[in-house]
Amino acid sequence: MKKTILCISMLLAFPVFSVAEEKSNEELYRMIINMERKLDAALDEAGKAKAEAEEAKAEAARAKAELAELRAAPSVGGNGGAVTGVVRATESKAGLSASFEALHMRPSRTGLDFVIVDGDRDEYPEGSFGSVEPDFNGGWRIGLDYDLGSGAFIGARYMSFDSEDSESFTRPEGGALWGAWLHPNSIIDDNNVTDASATYDFSQETFDVVAGKRFDLGGNAGLDFAAGLRYANVTQEFDIEYHQVVTEEQARHDYVTETNEFSGWGPLAGLDASWEAGSGFSFFGAVTGALLVGDFDLSYHDAWQAVGGSLSERIDLDGTVSNRVVPVVETRLGIGYAGELSNGMLLGARAGYEWQNWFNMVVSERFADDVDPQLMSTTTTDIGLDGYFFQGFLRF
Repeated sequence: MKKTILCISMLLAFPVFSVAEEKSNEELYRMIINMERKLDAALDEAGKAKAEAEEAKAEAARAKAELAELRAAPSVGGNGGAVTGVVRATESKAGLSASFEALHMRPSRTGLDFVIVDGDRDEYPEGSFGSVEPDFNGGWRIGLDYDLGSGAFIGARYMSFDSEDSESFTRPEGGALWGAWLHPNSIIDDNNVTDASATYDFSQETFDVVAGKRFDLGGNAGLDFAAGLRYANVTQEFDIEYHQVVTEEQARHDYVTETNEFSGWGPLAGLDASWEAGSGFSFFGAVTGALLVGDFDLSYHDAWQAVGGSLSERIDLDGTVSNRVVPVVETRLGIGYAGELSNGMLLGARAGYEWQNWFNMVVSERFADDVDPQLMSTTTTDIGLDGYFFQGFLRF
């Protein structure tokens, strides 16, 4: 249309040109053809420029949409590791977060052996130790976290875990069952046990308060640093029953109960790294260290029952180990997902594996030998916890 109007305008202008300077029809025709070619070239260039402008506009719109999606995408990284257990969004803004975790873990330690299973009766202990092997049990953890709006946060976490595990052994045919915890002067000789059983109870409570800050590392990665204080209480009880059958109707019994309670507090610090995989998913890893100082309250009780007699407590001991330093290391690895609700709240879940190690723990006192039956030895070992956690969280 524009080309047609321009041609008409030039034809209307021919009389004016003819007045100024007369030109032949052939020259006029060549002039018109040349102008049409220039016009076609100009229109082609204008069309290409318009198409390029439209493409650039569309590309800018796509980039803007992707940027908005990245900014709006919820994050499950940061502040969700071993330090506070609560999750915050990537874009830090003031707000409260809460989480609940179901734990499926097991404790482990040495010193839970209570018999030796011997295949013969030659008066020499041989064979293998029989001990309680703790299995997975349930626990829980809750957390609260308040984001101050500039990447800084404060938080608190409480954990409770309890387990109870048992094991029993019977003297093998033609063999012997040795009692590893029998007192040297017990009414049951240590190699004359008919059957034995033991139960190990473990309970742990921790309470953490922390303050920290999140750092964006780029590339969808983030790092939280937090430090604070921890209070911990760890209780253990080891109950053993030994029986010696004298006749079908009569038996001797020996009951050993050893308890241990640690209570202490101290500083802790942790790092929690996260990487956003997109679409609300993320991977995370965390490590926390604590240095606790506290006391161990120990007790040892042994009750005997002879054939035809009544049960009598023969040993009743209590003691305290004070100002013990207990280092603690915790690690977590896992994957999470978060989605933003229509009201702006963040809802999500995380799951992974957790491992804890409590060093330098006093676990028991045991009698040493037959020569001086009053002598006892103190056993120190590490206590470990490992297992799985499943967390749900809500950010208001």
